[in-house]
Amino acid sequence: MKPASVVQHGPKATRAARDDVPTRRELLREIDRLEKRVRDQARGEAPPEPVLAFLTQYRSEAQAASTVEDRKELARKLQKFEIRFLTQR
Repeated sequence: MKPASVVQHGPKATRAARDDVPTRRELLREIDRLEKRVRDQARGEAPPEPVLAFLTQYRSEAQAASTVEDRKELARKLQKFEIRFLTQR
C-alpha cells in the first residue's frame, strides 16, 4: 500500500490525487446532466430561457477552460446552479 503522501500522476491518477478538479469532459457531462434535469423539471413545457442561458454560458466556459483554476471555478458555478435552480424547496 502506498503512503498517503504519494500523489499519482498521468492517466491513472485518481480524482483525489487531482484535488477533485474535474476535467473539461467531466464538466461538459455535468452541464448535459443539469440541462436534462432542467428540461425534465419543466414537464413538457419550455424551460425558462434565462436558466438555459446560464447553461449555454457554462458550456462555453468549459470549452475555453485552460487552467485548473478555470475548471475549479466552473465546477463551483455548476454546484451553485444546481442548488439555485434544481433543489426542491
